[in-house]
Amino acid sequence: MNFYLFSATHRCQPCRSLVNLLNAHIPDWKKYVKYIDVDKPTKEENELTKKLNVMRIPAFGNDDTLIPADGYMEIFQKIKHLCTSETNNL
Repeated sequence: MNFYLFSATHRCQPCRSLVNLLNAHIPDWKKYVKYIDVDKPTKEENELTKKLNVMRIPAFGNDDTLIPADGYMEIFQKIKHLCTSETNNL
């Protein structure tokens, strides 16, 4: 299963904070989670964004659904768990 972080760090302070935390505490997080800049998506990323109905950023999801999270710190914790768990599942 693929995991995605939908974000726009150049205009969204919570997005910037989240990515800064990830880079500081989990340097290899992009091995587990694909970063999608919602302002510059590829065609496939745009289709996924629409499919998952991303309405706010930052948002975290997988191939099928957005994973509920209350704010960027909860997204950070979910990604941290994903990156550090033995099975790499949430």
